[in-house]
Amino acid sequence: KEILILNAFTDPAKTTDQIKTIDSTLTTWTTMHNALQFGDDALKFPSEHSPKLTELYQNIKPNLKQIIQTAEEIVQNRKSGSSPELNQPLIARIIDHQKLFLQKMNLIVGQYETEAFQKVTLQRNTEYGILAFTLLVLLLELQFIFKPTNKNIEELILKLLASEKKALKLAYN
Repeated sequence: KEILILNAFTDPAKTTDQIKTIDSTLTTWTTMHNALQFGDDALKFPSEHSPKLTELYQNIKPNLKQIIQTAEEIVQNRKSGSSPELNQPLIARIIDHQKLFLQKMNLIVGQYETEAFQKVTLQRNTEYGILAFTLLVLLLELQFIFKPTNKNIEELILKLLASEKKALKLAYN
């Protein structure tokens, strides 16, 4: 979009501002793409990917490279004062690669979504397993600790009550 805007400007001041914007965008875009692909501690992007994601990033690399190189070529042409019409074939190249790039990025996003869903499913199943184990432990505690303890306490209370009755009877006699 910014390349199309640059190519529409004829005013040198606006052209210079747009070139600065494009340079900033290309730097940000390249940095973010590298952070996604290779990881970034500051942005908390993982450096390890599944083999499928690594393959998808390799497949997208030529399109990304072509878009960046062509954009830089267009910027150089405009800096040198060449006519915007000379950039039309270069803009067409960017548009062609942009379509492929976006299709491949959609595949990458889909793969991230699939892997995230698998991780969430695994975590949920693990939590259910832990819940079942905890409930089992509580039931076993009830069966083998609390019930026998309760029974012993009841027997002890009954014995104490019987002893009290005997003591009262003896005291009365």
